[in-house]
Amino acid sequence: MVLKGMNVQRPIAETDTGASTPDYDTDFHAWLMEQATRLAARDTDALDWDNLAEEIESLGRSQKTELESRINTVLVHLLKLNYGLTRDPSFGWMETIFEQRGRVILLLKDSPSLKPLVADRMAKTYPSARRMALLGFERYEADRIDHYRAVLPTDCPYTVEQLLDEGFFPEPDA
Repeated sequence: MVLKGMNVQRPIAETDTGASTPDYDTDFHAWLMEQATRLAARDTDALDWDNLAEEIESLGRSQKTELESRINTVLVHLLKLNYGLTRDPSFGWMETIFEQRGRVILLLKDSPSLKPLVADRMAKTYPSARRMALLGFERYEADRIDHYRAVLPTDCPYTVEQLLDEGFFPEPDA
């Protein structure tokens, strides 16, 4: 009986040559390499279908997680750049925005089906980005934290277009 969605440990199988086949549960990397070899050889009978399906689904989830994480980082630093009263760290904030935005853009070029998720991920991660920006302000400017709590918007002030625009860096809020 195969239990869908459950990771059932399987023993290492013997091949025709007597060599053991890597097992998903005991040597994941070796299992991956063996599955890739079998896929390339079109050896469908030897594929570990259940675990391959699980890993492919996991890859899709990890791309969404990566997108969300990078969006969060861009938002944190956009907020710092936009609302920070101390300008000394602004160059570093811009570097982080530039790097993470570039990685978001590359991810979307490699997986264009993720682009429709950007607005949703921005809305989902913004409260966390706001909290992280506040933590950063509190760490370095604790005496101004009440000001930052008051001025940082509770709703995301940036559009998808601004998030993805490599030339967009908000002006400091006066």
